[in-house]
Amino acid sequence: MKEPSKKKTRTISISGLFILSSLSAFAFWIKSIQQKEVGFFQVQMPAFYDGIPLDHYQVETWTVKPDQILGGLFSSFGVPASLQYPIIESCRQVFNVRTLREGQVFRVFKDPITCEPKWLIYEPNAYRSYRIKVSKDVLVEEIKRPVEQVIQQRAGVIESSLWNALVDGNIPSPLIIGLEDALECAVDFHHLQQGDRFRMIYEEDQLEGKRIGLGKIQAVEFVQEDSTYYAFYYEQDSIKGYYDIKGRPMRSLFLKAPVKFSRISSHFSHSRLHPVLKIRRAHLGTDFAAPYGTEILATADGTVTDATRSGGNGNYVKIRHNSTYSTQYLHMQRIAKGMRPGTRVRQGQVIGYVGSTGLATGPHVCYRFWKNGRQVNPRREKFPETKPMPARYLPHFQVHRDEVLASLKRSHMSR
Repeated sequence: MKEPSKKKTRTISISGLFILSSLSAFAFWIKSIQQKEVGFFQVQMPAFYDGIPLDHYQVETWTVKPDQILGGLFSSFGVPASLQYPIIESCRQVFNVRTLREGQVFRVFKDPITCEPKWLIYEPNAYRSYRIKVSKDVLVEEIKRPVEQVIQQRAGVIESSLWNALVDGNIPSPLIIGLEDALECAVDFHHLQQGDRFRMIYEEDQLEGKRIGLGKIQAVEFVQEDSTYYAFYYEQDSIKGYYDIKGRPMRSLFLKAPVKFSRISSHFSHSRLHPVLKIRRAHLGTDFAAPYGTEILATADGTVTDATRSGGNGNYVKIRHNSTYSTQYLHMQRIAKGMRPGTRVRQGQVIGYVGSTGLATGPHVCYRFWKNGRQVNPRREKFPETKPMPARYLPHFQVHRDEVLASLKRSHMSR
């Protein structure tokens, strides 16, 4: 009776060794395919989203709608009512829950079996998110994403308009405003010509190789007939802004227009056929046509003297800039909040919105300009130059300028 028992024991031992060796081999094989490519197929390791493993959860994406609040969203996500208050209170300690805005994103990570939410990711923007643990031991953490700043260059040629040139060149639309801001005192964007060309160097924020935002335009080159204009962004101590190739500020006493990307629909004239009254009379202003609601900007620093409505002028604002110059902006749809006599305004500040109040056939702003109490055509005026950059900054600026110029030159050669 003992012999069979020994044989059986021996047999079990041999089988055990085989099973153990097989398991070891299988474990080694699993480990190897986790670490490298095996044959023709690549094993994908678990992906993570802001630190949460995607293969553990069912993920839903929600977009914040108008007037939604955090509590209402949590109910929609399936967060238990007993957890909502402590989670909201924890969120208050990390971010301002009142800044919830339409279009922002929440990602809800749910248990694939119970469908209960376990994690929330709130994304107010592409630069950061907030990871929220849905449990009694709630945890709210800010996640700063690894954003890389990349220097980019773009160029274009004017065929019909600046806007079309930027679109044709696949240039992001926010750069249009930046381009005009950089060159507004040097280039008349209402009198561009076919063949004018530009090149710009700017900062682009990227996340995992994709553009998520734009930084400053570092430099612009604009060629118009036989003239070449440059604008270089420079910041040092209290010095900040765009400067020309000699280090002079790219900022004049007055902006060339009170609205951006408009067109001149009627010029300054001592005899014009009035579009409403159908009689010839002086038109001592320049009309800039733009869509309803377009922002109207103060063309220079000054003090508001009038902000009211009056007959053919419609809603208007008048600004005194100094003892010599005043400007007026007519036919506004509405006047900006806070505009009243005595209000100080800065160049480029919004003072109203384009409309057609008063004697007007369509949306535009009639821009009027006074010099020593007499209305004149601002497009023919030569204004005093702004103060140059302090001399102590020039050597450092020149080094910066030459580096940027060299970069622009290299981009020309690579075309």
